[in-house]
Amino acid sequence: MVLESLISSQLAEEKPYQMLIYSFLFTTVGIFLAWWVFASHASIVMVFLTVSALLPLMIRIIGFEKLKSEHYKGELSAHEKAIPFFIFMFLGMVLSFAIWYIVLPETITSQLYSVQSATIQQITRSVSGGSVNYYFMSRILLNNLRVLGFAILFSFLYGAGAIFILTWNASVVSVAIGNTFSNAYLNSKITGGLVATGFMHAFSVGLFRYMLHGIPEVLAYFIGGLAGGIISVGILKHEIGSSEFFETIYDAFSLVMLSVGVLFLAAFIEVAISPLLTL
Repeated sequence: MVLESLISSQLAEEKPYQMLIYSFLFTTVGIFLAWWVFASHASIVMVFLTVSALLPLMIRIIGFEKLKSEHYKGELSAHEKAIPFFIFMFLGMVLSFAIWYIVLPETITSQLYSVQSATIQQITRSVSGGSVNYYFMSRILLNNLRVLGFAILFSFLYGAGAIFILTWNASVVSVAIGNTFSNAYLNSKITGGLVATGFMHAFSVGLFRYMLHGIPEVLAYFIGGLAGGIISVGILKHEIGSSEFFETIYDAFSLVMLSVGVLFLAAFIEVAISPLLTL
């Protein structure tokens, strides 16, 4: 395919910042194709089209990481180059989803992001901010651990299936950022602020408020997805019970434990810090 041939897995890890541009492009193409061809189901189709463009690269990245895990014998530092790649990929998707949510007319976005908006409404009913609420933190953490489990399972079954969950999360986060932008921009106009200043303030507040906990959260899902993919490749390449197989399992388990630790940090930030970023 044309899109998947734009960047190689090695180049993606050597120059991960380029993934910001490529994932933005892939997501934008998915959004407009979904709207033009499947308008009534565009909120789901645009996620699938974005996944379709990113999936081949994700599969190559996981295979590349598996080779490194075999060479470095389970050292977590062997995968450090993959982390910036995942972050820039996610940021590119978020920026694309969020910018088009803000720029396009409401008559289009109300249908284009309908499922994501419904998800945001469900989330906002169950989270309150301003102080560390351990009940809500436990609920958020349990939900995030469930998503992590799906990310691992999807990658184990489909090679890089976690990319679907991550793309979906990017689309939902983008709607939250867009709503925060709309409120902040409206407040700046009411108080007589400059249009350009109000625009930049509103967008930066919306982006930073959700990326503060969103980046470590999604990074945990990417690491878990990488672990699931490594397990699937290990099962296919090595005999179960062999030393190579157990080395693969150990490497994957270390990645899973790392992702769980990152999720704890993300949940704390989401409950204790992100709500303090008021408009």
